[in-house]
Amino acid sequence: MFHFILSIAAHTCVRLLLVFVLFLGFMVLPAQAESLTDRLNAYPDWHSKPELNPNFEEVAYPGWMSGTWICESTLIDMVAPVPKVTTPGFEGNRKYLNEPVRFDVRFGPTKTKAKRTFGMPTIMNFSSSQEKVVVDRVFNGLSIARAYLGDGVVQSVKINPNLPNEQLTTLKDGLQLVSVTTGHQSERPAPNLFLTSEFFQQIFRSSDQPFLNQVETTTKYSYLPASDLTAANSNGNSNANSNIEVDPVEADRNKVPTIVADQYTAIYLSPQDPNYFEAIGAPVALYRYRLKLTPAKPSI
Repeated sequence: MFHFILSIAAHTCVRLLLVFVLFLGFMVLPAQAESLTDRLNAYPDWHSKPELNPNFEEVAYPGWMSGTWICESTLIDMVAPVPKVTTPGFEGNRKYLNEPVRFDVRFGPTKTKAKRTFGMPTIMNFSSSQEKVVVDRVFNGLSIARAYLGDGVVQSVKINPNLPNEQLTTLKDGLQLVSVTTGHQSERPAPNLFLTSEFFQQIFRSSDQPFLNQVETTTKYSYLPASDLTAANSNGNSNANSNIEVDPVEADRNKVPTIVADQYTAIYLSPQDPNYFEAIGAPVALYRYRLKLTPAKPSI
């Protein structure tokens, strides 16, 4: 889920780019892919793009993520690793540090469709023609954008029906953000843990010269059933497998299933950027978020 972030000029552009990588790229097909666990453990010592497989189907999330959730997202760290090189609006994003932002997100079952090659379903997709839990990109994109930018700024969020990995966000005055997913990877190291990473190519179209960049969002989700939350409260610490602290007082008060997550977003320069060779493939901005998801109350 979650990217991941952030003038209808420079500040709006960067904030919008950061917003959509909360949940939502140059493909790399590695001989030996780096594990997501190793990558997260190495943060912020990242010097290259993630080694993701070029898979254009939606990420299959665990069943415990299905539903509509109230997400509280807090930016807890931001780093500019390359001296004298960063993205527009990086310093402006410091105002979000340790300031929770709340919005709804949704994950739900969908029936995947077998893709066709020369008129025939590919072998790879016979097994994928089944129901799985995926992110609701339109709902989440609109919800997150409105939380960060305001209702009046965002006009619509749409998925290209001919290119399901392409998302188009339209702002007021016709400004547009095009985000294309080019690869992803996921891991399930334990029943209550889920790690996922996605890479995007992003183009911000304005009346001036288009702004291009590449974005990685890597997230570790930990599921804490209500019983685990009660245990965490009585023991005075969090679930041992999550490695993420849970407020025991709040856990006892809510007594509801909760998902907590660490989310890391990295911004890379596109080859068209004049500073591209200064970074040499390394990220020029790193953001770390702490996420907490609690079930949204069903509408009456």
